[in-house]
Amino acid sequence: MGATTRCRRRLGVLWSQLAAGSLGRHRDAESEAAEAAALALVTRLEDERATFRRRVCDEARELQREPLFTHDPVIDQEQFQRDGVIVLEGIYTEAATRRLTEACKSIQKYNDAWVNKDWLESPLMLAAWRAAGLRPPTALGSPELRAQMTGGTQLGARDSSSSPGLFDGSDFRGLQADARAPFLQGFCPEAFACGYDPMLLNAYTHPQMLALQRQMLGPDLRFDHCLVFNRKAGFEGGGWHTHAYSEDGLGLTTRNPLLGEVRNLLYPEGFGGSGEDGDLSVVRGGHLYRDDTMREANDAAMDAGWLASRRHPITGRPLVRERLALPPGSLVAALTHVPHYVGPRRQGVRYAALLVYANPDHTRALPWRRRRRRQRVAAADQQEWQDEPLELSETERQQPNFLRRSATTPTTHADSVPVEWQQLAAAGQVPGVAGLHSNLFTEEELI
Repeated sequence: MGATTRCRRRLGVLWSQLAAGSLGRHRDAESEAAEAAALALVTRLEDERATFRRRVCDEARELQREPLFTHDPVIDQEQFQRDGVIVLEGIYTEAATRRLTEACKSIQKYNDAWVNKDWLESPLMLAAWRAAGLRPPTALGSPELRAQMTGGTQLGARDSSSSPGLFDGSDFRGLQADARAPFLQGFCPEAFACGYDPMLLNAYTHPQMLALQRQMLGPDLRFDHCLVFNRKAGFEGGGWHTHAYSEDGLGLTTRNPLLGEVRNLLYPEGFGGSGEDGDLSVVRGGHLYRDDTMREANDAAMDAGWLASRRHPITGRPLVRERLALPPGSLVAALTHVPHYVGPRRQGVRYAALLVYANPDHTRALPWRRRRRRQRVAAADQQEWQDEPLELSETERQQPNFLRRSATTPTTHADSVPVEWQQLAAAGQVPGVAGLHSNLFTEEELI
């Protein structure tokens, strides 16, 4: 049962009780009326959200009548196998480039409103949390944390899932289940950015974009995540790192993964490659080491550490880091094990987005190859997450296909696509999501 249905039913019961005078002796009419008012607020929010989602879909559908790219790019498969990276300079049309910049700015405005929301502003707001099936916050993040997060993204916690949190005491955790905070779309805008802006939804589901992804991943795709990367002055950079998906930690290979994930970085404003404007560096061919745990603080550490003595598994040449410089309207697509570095930002804001696609596991049978136990560990005066990888058996190492999910856990989108958007997609209302064998947002088989 959806959150809206639950709220409507509870609201109807309360009003019936009020009218019949059968509220019981434990609670007075004033408290019941307050709860009814909170339920009414949550119900109104859900109605407004449904209208907003339909508008985003309708506008995205209109945008898909226009080209997204200046031309239909053709991927050199040998190069992609060798590099793991595709750089498409100025690939977006002038109109798309302009709209993408505006979309990133729009998400930032929504995000700043979320960051600076006073979740404790009134008893009605606190009651609305409870009416939505959530424990309300007991404290807000510090003014310093909120100032740090305002004007940029990826600068702090989006809820109370880490410490210090944007707000503390609540059991709200982003996109989980259908519980939504009583503000905006009910989740942080940067967490599912295409749900807040039609141009980003268009950019993710446009036929030209999906055709590009299928050249890299094959015919069957699924949504992984869609974020905005708005780097403001003071952003300290991302350091050298890789990401996990499948075949994590299996070591050297000469082929791309059979179940892949591609991270597409959209740069509507481009960047100059100075090393101080939030620019991007990559190591072509580094993905063939299948290292999902690599972390180096800066270029010097990378040269002396992970890169030292490493050679390309196919060409035999030494691996080198490459700092990119891109014109406006550019796109960089990289497999998830490609080592990359995001530089610091010294002034102004550079607007960008990240669109990630992956191969689904329709069989639900692939084992969770690099198991990790995520636990909270006390460190100094705060709580942080720590990974504890378990050893792989020789039998496991010989099997090439695996995902980061447990064999007992279905490969769903519960952690990346809000359930209300899955429902829209299943109803055929989200433009561009119907794939050859699956629905991009739901993984429900269509044929």
